[in-house]
Amino acid sequence: MKRTLEWFEVALSHKVSNKECIDVQYKCIAEEFLELQDAINSDNEVEQLDAICDIIVSCIGYAYLNSWDVISAIEEVNKSNFSKFENNKAVFNEGGKITKGKYFTPPKLEKFI
Repeated sequence: MKRTLEWFEVALSHKVSNKECIDVQYKCIAEEFLELQDAINSDNEVEQLDAICDIIVSCIGYAYLNSWDVISAIEEVNKSNFSKFENNKAVFNEGGKITKGKYFTPPKLEKFI
């Protein structure tokens, strides 16, 4: 992720305006999500992986443009996700999704804004 942030620092060092760049980055995220949907529907795993990577990079760029500490925020979300476990095991709901266990603590993201 640090390398991706470096890319945005270089790529946007001469940007027109932060607001315009944020708007463009939001549209990039939406476009990449649609490409992921198309790739899933076509059952093309290479295109699916490409789209997922592009979504991640676009989201990192969106965070960068907003001056958010996305790397630390992801670490905080991971800490929260691990708090869902009980006895070092994931707890699943009836639909197969990992759910919040009795030790769950939500991420505290305010300090990364």
